[in-house]
Amino acid sequence: MAEGITSVDGTDPILGIVLPDEIEALVELGEWSRAERYVAWLERGGRALDRPWALAMAARSRGILLAAQGDLDGSIAMLQVALDEHRRSILGMAMVAND
Repeated sequence: MAEGITSVDGTDPILGIVLPDEIEALVELGEWSRAERYVAWLERGGRALDRPWALAMAARSRGILLAAQGDLDGSIAMLQVALDEHRRSILGMAMVAND
């Protein structure tokens, strides 16, 4: 399923809701190049459509990938980006709920 979803750029990244789990499994299996492709797809879609969820999941996934590759400083930085994007998403939902 992940291959089909990521084969089309410009698709809303919410359609890739299963990708973070897929990426985590691929990292655990050592399939880093496939994991990287899926992370990049989430990043592109998240940036293009300004989707905090996709950006948070992409950053989290990249953090996991970097940790597996031994780049702990890079991993920590990406996990911080993930937290920031989650906060942005939560704040946006709170503002909509208060309108």
